[in-house]
Amino acid sequence: MKILLTNNFHDTEVYISPNPIGNGEYKVSRRAAKRARSVLCGIAGCTCGDTFGARGGHYLEIINQTWNHDYIVRVQP
Repeated sequence: MKILLTNNFHDTEVYISPNPIGNGEYKVSRRAAKRARSVLCGIAGCTCGDTFGARGGHYLEIINQTWNHDYIVRVQP
């Protein structure tokens, strides 16, 4: 599964591939989250997007974090 995240402020987009863990929840690695953030909004101190840098379009709702800071998320349309 690939999810297209967009940032309509900077007009950028990135695909991420979260790993399904059941019950409609997915795991996104910390590395993938940092990569998405840098692609969608690489400007230090900018507050245009969420944790993943997304603004507009699909939204990943963070439910929890694992011991190594990976994210447990739900996909919101």
